[in-house]
Amino acid sequence: MIVQVVSFVIEGHVLDFPLKGRFRIVSDIVNDSKADLLVFPGWTLDKKNDIQKLLAQLENKKTTVFFEWYDRKRDELDAHNGYVLHKGRLIDQNVRQIFSSAKCVEKKDDFIDYYLGELESKRLLKIGARKALWLSCGEINILKNKQAEGNKVVFRSTSKVLTQRFNASLKKSDFIINPIHTPMGNQGKLSKRRVHLTRKDKVYISTCNVEVKDGRTISQLLKRKLQYVVKIQKEITPFGSILSEKNGFVSNLYEI
Repeated sequence: MIVQVVSFVIEGHVLDFPLKGRFRIVSDIVNDSKADLLVFPGWTLDKKNDIQKLLAQLENKKTTVFFEWYDRKRDELDAHNGYVLHKGRLIDQNVRQIFSSAKCVEKKDDFIDYYLGELESKRLLKIGARKALWLSCGEINILKNKQAEGNKVVFRSTSKVLTQRFNASLKKSDFIINPIHTPMGNQGKLSKRRVHLTRKDKVYISTCNVEVKDGRTISQLLKRKLQYVVKIQKEITPFGSILSEKNGFVSNLYEI
């Protein structure tokens, strides 16, 4: 299977800086793709009618596409909406980011119970014969690292019932798709979590945008490590890459 993963340069937070010209770029990437699976980062599109426009202009109906639409009118944590295009049809299971950081779920079993309900009812997306589990950006913080034990990865709750429910959702999935908005910190700990999620023949895919804020060129920004594809606990190296300074994106190809 060929996976194509895309990252964009953005000029600050999308709430303050509209994604000007983004629809055309996204549409071209989708229609030009030869991959089986195409994953965009958070904030892929920010205009609701762009989704219908994308469907109307869709020529490529072979590639399964994961993308996100950002709703400016909603509170930030209720604004990130996940969608999938599969065989030319839109799969909308009302996927919305539920939390963004560890403090949202630490020692909050009632909230974790609610979140697991969202995973079970809305986040297992059937893609042909396979299933993808969607974790939105900071929701990877449903896992934590035990620093005193070599950063061993465990579920955020000590409840056996909640842990079993999360593991059951993982077991049902083939892919863990984790679109991210801007780069997350402490990649050492996150690396351990990516490995943890890909036990037992799983694939983890994440990609993020990068903000223009430190004077570096678009080319320099896009050469940063923005994407992670991990299969069965081993990170995959891309075999092909397109870096477009004009359109502000990098697209890498992986074979999994």
